[in-house]
Amino acid sequence: MASIEVNGEMIPVCYATDCQISQTFDTREISGPQSRWRDYIPDYMGYTIDMPVLLVYTEAYNFLDFQKAGQSGTRLKWAASAFENGGIVHSGEILLTSLNLTSQMRDVVKFDVSAIGCGELKTEAKPIQKVVYLSDFSKKMLVGCPNPYPLSVFWYDFTLIGPATNPDDVIQIFNDYSANHGNYYRLISSVDGGCYFNMEIEYNAPQPFPITVFAQQGASFAISSDQTLDNVISMDQDMDNVLTPIA
Repeated sequence: MASIEVNGEMIPVCYATDCQISQTFDTREISGPQSRWRDYIPDYMGYTIDMPVLLVYTEAYNFLDFQKAGQSGTRLKWAASAFENGGIVHSGEILLTSLNLTSQMRDVVKFDVSAIGCGELKTEAKPIQKVVYLSDFSKKMLVGCPNPYPLSVFWYDFTLIGPATNPDDVIQIFNDYSANHGNYYRLISSVDGGCYFNMEIEYNAPQPFPITVFAQQGASFAISSDQTLDNVISMDQDMDNVLTPIA
């Protein structure tokens, strides 16, 4: 997905089906009489962009604006990534060098665009932003939402993580779970105070990325053994007391 800066804000404008960024690294010859071998030093760098794109007509930016930018020679600030937010993000400033309209169907325009970079091509690795929701193991919205608490939280291999009585508990036990190697997935905040959460995913995390946090409603989940391994410990229905066998 590619974005263009409009009035100081990056606006998603098109979806590239096969984006090609070609970088060039010039060299300068410094060969001298001291050797028969040619010698070089690095010189200027540059890049070009070629991509077939689908552009949805919007009031913020559309094909007509793209065309005007090319005809007027206006530099465009751009950014592109495989994800809507984050991932490996390429960005910089470009001048359009060609714009070939191929078809239009309703409000979608398909065209080929080529551009040349003006200045530095920046490449950054940024966390991917997603909204995830509490679900059962079949990834259906958890029964009881938007207030399914108390509940039990599970990892993606269905291992029990721990109890939660509110969204803050979910965030803490999820982020602290030891199997979250490299801290690939992080819950940042609750969206609605109930079942939806903002998640940050490292750009190099295993795919496919999560779309849910597994959970089960109720308090029958917090079970473990005591130190002598002969008694079961569990939580009461209010999730605020530990129940143990009477001695």
